[in-house]
Amino acid sequence: MQKIIKKKNVIFSSFIGKTETEDLVKKLKNLIPIRNAIMHSKGQYLSAETISRLKESCFELQKIIVKVRKGAFQK
Repeated sequence: MQKIIKKKNVIFSSFIGKTETEDLVKKLKNLIPIRNAIMHSKGQYLSAETISRLKESCFELQKIIVKVRKGAFQK
């Protein structure tokens, strides 16, 4: 997903802002290893550290969404 956002940066930046777009790409890149651990776990459990990173990433993404929603109505 971050590849699409980066490729269509002009579109996303004009809609949600350059800083938010860059933050979103960074956060999504951080999720790649966690996504791979989930999809390729072969029945193994995720470590407490991985779950903690996933929760933190979700929290950070939610902050970006809230920031974008507040700014979207002000334009």
